[in-house]
Amino acid sequence: MGVVCTLPCLNSGRFEVFESKAGLFTFHYLVNHVSLEILSNAYSAVEFHIQHLSAFVNQWLAYQTLWDTQVSEVASAIGGDVNKWQELIVEVSSYRNTGQLSGGTTKHSHRCI
Repeated sequence: MGVVCTLPCLNSGRFEVFESKAGLFTFHYLVNHVSLEILSNAYSAVEFHIQHLSAFVNQWLAYQTLWDTQVSEVASAIGGDVNKWQELIVEVSSYRNTGQLSGGTTKHSHRCI
């Protein structure tokens, strides 16, 4: 609201070469014309999307070490235990099948990450 309400209103004489800021009108008056319920709903919707995106990014960051890990590090940690290798492969493939990170980007409402 702070940014939108400080934008200058259109004025036919505003585009003069030596423009003066003295007669500049803004949209500040709009704050008084919007109900608190509408503002609250708008802020709640934005906050919901931010929380949703934040949860996705946190999940992606948790798996980032998996993408950065070298195969030799995994092999030295697991060793020759076939059961652990099988568990790892099943876990990675099941996560990839969810489709959340397989394409490199994902869409959340109108945002693409």
